[in-house]
Amino acid sequence: MKKILFIFTFILCVSAAYASQEYKFDNFSQNVTKENLPYFTKDIGGLLGSGTFTTGRILGWGGFQLSARGAVMPKPSEKNTALGSKDDAKAIVMPWIQGEIGLPFRLDGFIRASSWDGLTIAGGGLKWGVTRPTDTLYSIQPMIVVLAQSGVHQDFSLTQYSADLVFSLKLPYVVPYIGGGVDHTKVTVQSATTH
Repeated sequence: MKKILFIFTFILCVSAAYASQEYKFDNFSQNVTKENLPYFTKDIGGLLGSGTFTTGRILGWGGFQLSARGAVMPKPSEKNTALGSKDDAKAIVMPWIQGEIGLPFRLDGFIRASSWDGLTIAGGGLKWGVTRPTDTLYSIQPMIVVLAQSGVHQDFSLTQYSADLVFSLKLPYVVPYIGGGVDHTKVTVQSATTH
């Protein structure tokens, strides 16, 4: 139990350190150009899409879950200077609240929302447990996740669609997971300072 508490505390401290060194979306209008916009789009899409990963276990019919979640991109791509100089090397952070409900046929529906640093995002999607849930040790649980979400900031708006495949492994005390996905993200600039 002490090891679990130590690991949880360590992760919390590292997350707080990254959050204190984050980029601010308020710098977008001063820094965005035609050259760095595709890299910003790729990074923000990857950040939002990565937040769909979870264990492969479904909630089941009638199940409900409400959770606080988030994603951190420790170091954006080198050519993404839309939020500031590449020499700053800060993280991009996005927390949100997510509500899930279990549906029939191994489906879970979810909605999510966030308002962070002037960027408001809302969306939802479905999770499908490919195999029936099991509590057998060392069993693999695959899950397919699809998501659509939109966001708005005073300087830009975004739309993102994501599809992911996640595998989790039931171990005695933890359930690690790994996944991969694809996303399509579109960012529309509302206002920018001319360079």
